[in-house]
Amino acid sequence: MEIRKKKISLAGLFGRYIFMFVTGTFFASLISGAVMFFLILIPSGPFLPANYAEQQLINTKETLQEADITEEEMIPSGSLYGVFDREGSFLYGTFDEEVQKDAWKKYKTDTIYPQGKGYYFFVEKNNGEICIIKYFVAMRYAKEKLNEILPSPETFNMMLTLGIFITLTVLNGYFLSVKFGKKLKNQLACLTEATARISENDLEFAAETSEIREVDEVMASLEKMKEALKVSLKTQWDTEQLKKQQLSALTHDIKTPLTVVRGNAELLVEAELQEDDRECAEEILKNAGFIADYLDSMRQVLKGQKEQKSWQDVSVEELSGEICDFVRQLAAVRKIPLSFEVRTEKQLQKKEAKKDSGKNVNQDIFPLEGSPEEAKSILCCKEEILRAWGNLVDNAIEHTDPEKGICVTIEREILQAEIMGEEDSAGKTDFIRISDSGQDHREYLRVSVRDYGSGFSQKALLHGKEAFFSGDESRHDRTHQGLGLSIAADFMKRQGGFVEYHNVDKSQGAEASLWICMKR
Repeated sequence: MEIRKKKISLAGLFGRYIFMFVTGTFFASLISGAVMFFLILIPSGPFLPANYAEQQLINTKETLQEADITEEEMIPSGSLYGVFDREGSFLYGTFDEEVQKDAWKKYKTDTIYPQGKGYYFFVEKNNGEICIIKYFVAMRYAKEKLNEILPSPETFNMMLTLGIFITLTVLNGYFLSVKFGKKLKNQLACLTEATARISENDLEFAAETSEIREVDEVMASLEKMKEALKVSLKTQWDTEQLKKQQLSALTHDIKTPLTVVRGNAELLVEAELQEDDRECAEEILKNAGFIADYLDSMRQVLKGQKEQKSWQDVSVEELSGEICDFVRQLAAVRKIPLSFEVRTEKQLQKKEAKKDSGKNVNQDIFPLEGSPEEAKSILCCKEEILRAWGNLVDNAIEHTDPEKGICVTIEREILQAEIMGEEDSAGKTDFIRISDSGQDHREYLRVSVRDYGSGFSQKALLHGKEAFFSGDESRHDRTHQGLGLSIAADFMKRQGGFVEYHNVDKSQGAEASLWICMKR
């Protein structure tokens, strides 16, 4: 039969170590006291007993009586003496004048208590002289030099005892704190291991126990959380698998009608058609190819494979031309007005010339021409750039005033600083730049589309880049999935650029831009 260990509370464990600390402090006081008494009572110790001078005088009294001249070496250390004749005249010694008078007066009255501290010891010598010694009852060091450089033995002994007590107490506290820390760490190891395994989604482990009740209670809570998380992850896994199956089936189902569309478009292209009809058939065939590419990319993602993207150097003129053709096709299908503006030094000159000639500049499409210095290339995946651009254009077309249409602007800019948000004097953010590159002073090709709708709301400006955001009533409806800006931002992040969107005016619509990083 398994023997269950007795559990203890955290307060009980702490109290146990407090008791051990108090017990250790008590023994520290006993040890320091024992050291103090040992140093005092040991005969050959470093200290002389307090009555050492009195005992020495008693032992050397006969020697003092027989000596013709009392020498200082005969007197105990720390004591004073004086030799008088029978009439009380001071002959020699270490007494000062005041002590001389007091000593002789006390001798005449046979009083051993002097004025101040100490005692008198009287010796009547054989030669008729009187020797008076003033001694003190106090501890002294056995070595006389120590009496001059060290504090009194009582003070030194007290300091030594206190130092031993403090040292033993600190060592005891340190030892117990280390021991308590290790004990608590060992008891919490099961919690640390459990949380680490849960964070790694490793939920197949048995809960361990400890000697502390509170730790077991936390462990029981982690066990419940582990089981709940296991159920949640399984449900999420099943949902993801079902979603992948549905998307896979959808891509397969789309492939069949797409094949029919491409086949008929190819037949139309081969047939004898008018120029306008042939262009429409070619556009159908071209965009059907785009759809086929998107489906292939989706199948790769569903299979867990990395999408194979082709990165290449694309000239600014080529990319700008495809961007213009792309938006022109979308505007033509939706039957909305479209205007272009290409802002380079040469194009501005052309624009001024057009104005002088009275032509409607906004309806002209300027090819992006420039000097050799302007003809830089862009390293990018052209398909992703066009997909990101398509999301912005589609969003603009959806929310613009059909009569005013949209306006497309293409220009080069050198970004001096990247600002993630700007606030006006009222504290409201009306300008958002989605950027993760974190680099300054880079040259970009800025491609913008402006609509003439109601503009972004404050909520949309803050959360527009989030996937599936559809809380903005002004620019979202129930059929809108809120993926346009999010997808565009992801594409541009991979290319080294970013997406920017803001309101042009409170009542004049919004503008969204792709900042495409130029090759250095």
